[in-house]
This record gives sequence, C-alpha cells and structure tokens, in this order.
Amino acid sequence: MEVVQHDHVATAIIAVPLQTVQEVCNILIAAGIKGILNFAPVILKVPDDIVIDNINLSNKLEGIIYNIGG
Repeated sequence: MEVVQHDHVATAIIAVPLQTVQEVCNILIAAGIKGILNFAPVILKVPDDIVIDNINLSNKLEGIIYNIGG
C-alpha cells in the first residue's frame, strides 16, 4: 500500500489464481488503485469509479491464430 500511495500509482495488473483475485482486487482498491487490467477469468466486483479491463487470453490467442491462418 505504501508504494501505491507514495508513488501515486493509479493502475495495476491482476494475474493471480482465481481463488484470490477478488481479495487482491479489494486490496488494490483500498490502496488507491483506480484502474485494473484483469487477466483472471472472473468478473470483479468493484465500485463505479474503478475502471476494469478484463482480458481473456484464450480469445486473444484464438484471434491471433485465426489471423495468421493457423
């Protein structure tokens, strides 16, 4: 938390096991994070003022394979 507040960090990336993702998200928000890039396969419950971008790596990989003709 100290680093987030001291360095005015506003964004974070979550790439943790499913069992801990909401807990990690809550800790980040409590520390002052306002934007999260989420790689975990779950929809996070966050306040309205938090920006979440959910990344599904399976879909991204599928798109790459499709575009290269594989």
